[in-house]
Amino acid sequence: MLIPFKLAGSAARVLDTGEKMQQDCKMCKNCEAMSTRLKYYQARLQYLKQSNAELAEMACELVEKIEGVMSAMTAMLKAKAPRNISSGGDGQGPDETNSQSSEQ
Repeated sequence: MLIPFKLAGSAARVLDTGEKMQQDCKMCKNCEAMSTRLKYYQARLQYLKQSNAELAEMACELVEKIEGVMSAMTAMLKAKAPRNISSGGDGQGPDETNSQSSEQ
């Protein structure tokens, strides 16, 4: 809380003044510097809150896009997956080639 310069001293009371009173009164250097710092950090805090909210919103949008791409990739891979996927092959392993040549 700022104490106006003209009220500073032993009889000074801590006043809960509004912006108008603080602008009308001359402040000491320390109070003026603290007021400037307070305004700067309040503006900085407001900016950080706003940018944090924007980043959270963008992150949610990216998560939704990633989920869409992953579901599309999963659908494509399931459509092109070999019948015997547990063998780790592409369906043309040695078992399949030998059985095809022996059948002919």
